[in-house]
Amino acid sequence: MGNVSCLRKPAVQGEESKASEPLLHQEEKEAVDNLLKYYDADNFQLANLSRDQLKALTVLSYSDNEELQRTAAFFFSEISEQYTQEVSEIILEPLIHLLLSSDSEVLRAASLALSSLALYGPGVLLLYSC
Repeated sequence: MGNVSCLRKPAVQGEESKASEPLLHQEEKEAVDNLLKYYDADNFQLANLSRDQLKALTVLSYSDNEELQRTAAFFFSEISEQYTQEVSEIILEPLIHLLLSSDSEVLRAASLALSSLALYGPGVLLLYSC
């Protein structure tokens, strides 16, 4: 993941010098910060995610920003093989939303995560009821 502090759009040539609009919404910034803290933690474990981390992944999955969607999809693909919690709608809904993306990298990572959860995750029956 990139530097979260660089969240401003570059000024367009010929436009008056005015404050740039943030690229990310506050909720997206908080989601990125949450996942970065989780990823950088000494006790980082892919197998267990808190509600806050799942919410952060959901925020990034539903973002209009393709980079944030890519981040969520890659994170899901990283955790999917080692995920030990019950597979539920909290995981499936953002993953299924990522499958609607037009970005091939998002599609690839989300598909990998979904297939890994189907093969290795607990509660696989929920996947088949979707």
